[in-house]
Order: sequence, then C-alpha cells, then structure tokens
Amino acid sequence: MTGPQWRGGAFGLPRLGLLVTALLLFLCGSAREMYAQVDTTTRRDSVQVDSLRADSLARATALADSLKAVLVADSLRADSLRAVAIRRQAERLADTIKAPLVTFVAPPNLEATDALRFTRDNMFSTGAMNLADLLDHVPGVTTFRSSWFPGMHAAAFQGDFRRMRVFLDGLELDAPDPRNNGVLDLTEISLSALDEVVIERTAGEVRVWLTSWTVRNVTPYTRTDIYTGDLNTNGFRGLFGRRFMNGALFQLTLQQGESTRQRGAGGLGGTFAPTGGITGDGDVQQVTARLGWARGLMSVDGYLLNTRRTRDSTGADPAAFALPAYAGSRRDVYLRAGYGDPARGLQVQALLATMRTGPDVDEAVVVDTTSEAPAIDDSTRSRSQRLLQVAYGWQHERAAAFARWRMVQGRSEFAPGVQLSSTRGWVSGALHGERAGLDSSVRLDASVRLAPLPWLVATLANSELRPEDATGRPAERALRAEGALRLRGRWLTGGVVRQTFGTVPGVDTSIVETDTTVTALQRPQRQIIVPRLLTPYERDAAVVFPTSASTGFTFGALTPLYKDVRLELRGTRWGGGREYRPQTQARLSVILQSEWRSRFPRGDFSINARIIHEYRSGVSFVDADAVETSTPFRETEAYNLGMALLELRIQRATLFYHFRNVYGGQYAQIPGVPMPPPFQTYGVRWEWFN
Repeated sequence: MTGPQWRGGAFGLPRLGLLVTALLLFLCGSAREMYAQVDTTTRRDSVQVDSLRADSLARATALADSLKAVLVADSLRADSLRAVAIRRQAERLADTIKAPLVTFVAPPNLEATDALRFTRDNMFSTGAMNLADLLDHVPGVTTFRSSWFPGMHAAAFQGDFRRMRVFLDGLELDAPDPRNNGVLDLTEISLSALDEVVIERTAGEVRVWLTSWTVRNVTPYTRTDIYTGDLNTNGFRGLFGRRFMNGALFQLTLQQGESTRQRGAGGLGGTFAPTGGITGDGDVQQVTARLGWARGLMSVDGYLLNTRRTRDSTGADPAAFALPAYAGSRRDVYLRAGYGDPARGLQVQALLATMRTGPDVDEAVVVDTTSEAPAIDDSTRSRSQRLLQVAYGWQHERAAAFARWRMVQGRSEFAPGVQLSSTRGWVSGALHGERAGLDSSVRLDASVRLAPLPWLVATLANSELRPEDATGRPAERALRAEGALRLRGRWLTGGVVRQTFGTVPGVDTSIVETDTTVTALQRPQRQIIVPRLLTPYERDAAVVFPTSASTGFTFGALTPLYKDVRLELRGTRWGGGREYRPQTQARLSVILQSEWRSRFPRGDFSINARIIHEYRSGVSFVDADAVETSTPFRETEAYNLGMALLELRIQRATLFYHFRNVYGGQYAQIPGVPMPPPFQTYGVRWEWFN
C-alpha cells in the first residue's frame, strides 16, 4: 500500500492495534543488540562454512553435469524417435494412391482415325447428357428418342437393334421387360457414374464397354453438377468417393432430373390434354453405390445401380398413336472378386449379378385409356447373371476366356467366349468369338488395323452370325473395309460395308435365286426386332421379312481450320432402304478446344465450343399389327438438326451451355412423337478434393 493509504488506515485502528505495533518495535530493537554482541571468532568460523558451501557447490555442479548428459542423451533419443515417427508418417501419407479394382479390360482401338474411347475427362465435353448422345458419334449407329431428357432412348446398328450390346464391367445389360422386346432403354444408364466408355465397332455389331467409376486416392473426392433450362428442365448430379489407408473404398452417386413440355390435367401419367395431345417427359432418379477393398493384386467389391423413372404418355395425336405412360424402376446389383494385373500377367475375376425391372403400380392404372397402346400384364422381370473371366497379358498380346450363365424364366443359358488381341508395330488385330445363349447363335468377329505409313491407315473387319438350325433363321455376314489418308495435316476417310444373308436349313436357295416366279415371301426370312418402347403393338407372333443384301458407304474428314479450331465429319450412305436405318446420315462438327496456355500457363482455364449439324433421311418403322397389310410401315421425315455447346473451365469449375434444335424446326425420330422445340440448358460442374 502507498504511504497515504497506510496513514489513513493507521489513524483508523483501534487501541489494540497500537499495542501490537509497540510490541513489534520492542522485539526488533532487542534483536539488533544481540547481533552486535556476537564474538568475532564466530565470524572467522564462517570461512569453514564457506568452504563447505564450495564443496557442496562442486558436487552439485558435477551432479548437474551428469544429469545434463543424461538429458541430452534422452533428448537425442527422443529426437531420433521423433524423426522415425515423422518418416513413417511421411511414407504413410505418400501412399495416397491405392491399388485399383480388378476390372474387365476393354478391347484395343482399331478405328482408322479417332478412337471411340471416351474417358471421364472428355465424356461431357462432347455435350453428351446420356449414352445415346455418345452413340451419335459412331458411324452406322442410329439413335431414337422421344425427347432429349429423360424420355425413351434406343439405338440400332445398321438397322438392327440386336446388334447394339452394352456391358457394364463385363456384365451384359439385358432388357427382359416385355415392353422393350429385348431392346435396352439407354436412359437407364448414368454417365456420371462411369470412368470410361469404349465403343467397339465391328462389321456386324457394336459392343459398348462401360467401366464404372472407381476412386483410388485417399483424399475424399466430391463433384456436383447442377443445371436448369427450358421446358421446366432441372437436374442435379452429385458424386462422393474415398479410399482408406487399409485399401477400403466407398462411393456414392446421386442423379435426378426432370423435364416437362406440357402437362395434362392428370399430371404425370395422367390423361391427354384436350388440345390434342400431351408431350410431357417425366423424371429420372438414379443412385449408384460401391463398397469394396483392394490391396496389391486382389480386390473385392459390391456395386448397386438403381434407376427409377416416370414418364407421361407422349404423342402428337393420341387418337392415332401415342407411347404409353410408365412409372417403374430397374435395379442392377453385383458382387465381384478379382486377382491380377489388367496390363500384364494373369488376371482372374468372378461376378455374381442380379437385376430386376418392372412397373411400380398396376399397368392398368398407368396406361392412358384413350391410347391404343396395349397394357402388358405383370411385366416385372428379374434375371441373374454370373460371369467368370480368365485372362493373360503379354507385352504385345492379350488372351481372355470368359463364360456367362444366365437364369432366364427358370432355365439356364450358358454363353462362353474368347477374346484375342495383338499389337506389333504397324499391325493391330482382334478376334472375338462367343456363343450367345439368348438368341441361340454363334458370333465370330475379326478386325485388323494396318498403319504402314504415318499418312496411311487401313482397317478390315469381318463378322458372322450363325444361328442354330432349330431357330429357322438365316446366317448373317458383314464385311467392312475402310481407309484413311492424311493430306497436308487433313485426314480423309472412306469405306464400304456389305451385308449378306446365308441359307436356312430346309430352303433350296438355288431355286429361289433362279426362279423368277418365286415371291418375296418365299425367300429366306429374317426376324425383325420391333421395339415396343418405340412402337407399341399387340401382335404375339414374330415379325419376319424377306432377306436382302445391302451395301453402304462410310465417309469422314478430320481437318484443322485455324489454330485450335477443327472440323469433324462422319456419315453413312446406303444403296437401299431398310427398316430402322436411314439411307443417309451425316454429322458435321466445328470444334474449338483450347487451354490458352499463352495467357494461362498453369492450365487454369480452357474453352470448349462446338457447333453441330446433323442430317438424317426418313426412317421406316415396322407396324407390327399391320405387317400383313399393304401399309406395314410408319415413316419419319428427313430433318436437319442444329446444336451448339459452350464450356468454360476455371480451375476445377466448368460452366456449360447447351442449345439443341437451334434451327427451331419440327422433327421426329419416332413416328407420331415430335421432338422438343428449341431447348436450352445451362449449369455448372464443380469438383474438389477435400
């Protein structure tokens, strides 16, 4: 306390306080007198005390030094342990890329110019929102849609829907729903859940190999796509995946989209509007999930793909024709175990899969009563599939043998096959042989690619389809020869395709070919697949037409225009018409793709702009209920379609804008089902590691 504070406090003390203060002063005076009377000898003894203190200090110093040495040793040991821990942690963190899952290896590229291989990076850069959009890039493939999204989508190769096959991780995606009549609805496949799409174009069929998305990095990965647009179109795609340090993995993708052109009073699945037809689309929800584990050359995982969709009745004139409404789902599940390196050495994998598809409610409730489309009772179907593959890869060759077992309506279907491929210098080739249990036939495909000079490439392909004798179907053969020539940096391609039919047991083809009185119906008959999802019908018997050979020509160009601007052209021209196959089909694209490295050297920016023009001549659709009449076909008119795409990427965010039907004309890919008017969508794709 300060002086004034003390004085103020002292004057306030009681008398007892004064007595205590006086006593303390007396004791202090007595202590000073005793200290003054101490003998000097006692002070001389203090030298011995100092010497003792010095010895104690010496011993204490020695003890301190020894303790210091111990502490230093302990600190060095601690530093060593800390260094080991840091090194182990660094090694642990450095191992962020984990072993991949064992997957079904897609065949090599044998195209003359651009490979029909779409990775996760360039899959959406083409402007594709679904698998049908990617198939538009394949010569000879014709896609059919009731709308851009999310209506019904189907594809045929050279006019035959059976020649389009889709595989997911090696499992063939079947279409057991009787509505589809064996034709797969491509809307049920989600592009966002795929790592790669490889399209193998042989002479006789197209096989689409889908590889599901798999994460390998322990850093969590997230991606979000959000878009909106005309016709009340809204959509969302979300992905999350992560690998763990012990090799485990978890993935989840969600996708939802809807589009509406016009709703009737009954809403989704309701009746037609009184204005003459409803052209509403519907909505789609898709979920995929994966749990698994991989370490070294071994992996085990489980995969789920669930699609639920709802669509309205669709048709310009419901009194004449309309596609029925539908609300249903499809679920594909598989368990997979594998061992080996997909590049070289031995690889073995086994898959157990099951699928279920069907409506959510009674068919009679969903189908519009004013439509002529029939109801299909209890169309829920399920099917199991087992796949076993054994492969071995060398430096230049690869051989694989596989076998599929299916349970179809209580009976087992066995389909074995082999795949061989080789690449040596300027020669590449592939062989594919398979006995397909579903159509009771044997497929044989052979393809070779020759590149003897940097400016010259040639491809040859031959395919044969040999049905069993009991089917009564003729054998089929397809041959394709194409070449590519580079002139001043510009690639020009062209080729010829030939389709022929063989004999049928019990039919004397020599008489058929020489006798002019033989009618067309007496010729060998080929069975036609009529997709119910495109043209509903009531007929139960198979639809057949006389066989007829056909020849087509393919053409294309790939040429730079200016700096990063290039032109791509692909097309096919057939000598004669055939059902589900346009006589002329061409696709022209002007593309600008650049990262503008001179301005953004770190690659934080890119632009992708495309202007696309598509031409398709009229297509004949078989009316299964009128095949015995004079008008067994429905026709679509030829059309010109314009599309535009713009994408701007800034680091990991991509802004996109799509404009379909730029010209604004009315056209249809299915008779009686007009496609949407000018249709714009825009949104953002954003991915990050967190």
